[in-house]
Amino acid sequence: MEKTYPNVSVIIPHLNQHRWIGICLKSIAEQSFPVDNIEVLLVDNGSTHMPEDEVKPFPFTKLLLQEEPGPGPARNLGVSEAKGDYLFFIDADCRAHKDWIKNGIAALNSEGSAPLIGGDVKIDCKDFNALTPLEAYESIFAYRQKEYIKKMGFSGSGNLATRPDAFHKVGPFPGLNVAEDRAWGGVAIQKGLSFDYVAEMLIYHPARESTDEIYQKWDRHTRHDYEDMKLNSLAGIKWFIRTIMVLFSIPVHSMKIITSDRIQGFSHKMGAITMLSKIRWFRVKAMLALLFSKAYREKGVQWNRP
Repeated sequence: MEKTYPNVSVIIPHLNQHRWIGICLKSIAEQSFPVDNIEVLLVDNGSTHMPEDEVKPFPFTKLLLQEEPGPGPARNLGVSEAKGDYLFFIDADCRAHKDWIKNGIAALNSEGSAPLIGGDVKIDCKDFNALTPLEAYESIFAYRQKEYIKKMGFSGSGNLATRPDAFHKVGPFPGLNVAEDRAWGGVAIQKGLSFDYVAEMLIYHPARESTDEIYQKWDRHTRHDYEDMKLNSLAGIKWFIRTIMVLFSIPVHSMKIITSDRIQGFSHKMGAITMLSKIRWFRVKAMLALLFSKAYREKGVQWNRP
């Protein structure tokens, strides 16, 4: 008797990631799960031009446009068009391991599984024998999915899977004014749903190519954290203490780099420590600016729009 397979909807937000999206779609086409049972909803979010040429080689892909800014609204539009029995979320600059979908479905169907699962994210370095300082740093500190899920109760939405009924029980992702994956995970917990970490549901993310990219990320995250904290009593004092803790985390996390087995070699570890110091100093300055500069606060959360 011929085996039957469920249908899977893969939802991908896209914003000016034309150089990456073909790699992402190729990794979906090469899944060990039957491609005839996969639909991709690629949701452009205001790119300089729609990725029509990049999509043409992949007929399982439907290209949509979401004009409201933010990956959350883009993912929501994809969900509204999805017809699959399962929803898988991945970012446009990532590539999926060939067993990404197969392992995700197996995890969701395993006894006692949580209704929401997040997978592992590894840095896709160009040359593992000659890491850039950013690659070395991100190999240790970026995309800590296991920690997010086990300790903080949410999964990054760049590697997330569930069923439509569970998604709709939680509701849509929020917009740019908050960290949408963390906020969405908080709503899920409030509504009685939980997350499991599934290491075998693996994707690869390229390291950022410039410090400006990672500064932009931390500017966004720092603003989100400030918005969460400013409503609390004694918010200013708590925020200042938190700033000091970020500063003093540099020597603590430098030791983490030195003892880590994620990267090898003295030069790689020194590069990671240098990058750690630059990023933590940037965060400290951004945190102080949010506390003392009205103009900086009013600038608001910026995403990578032109």
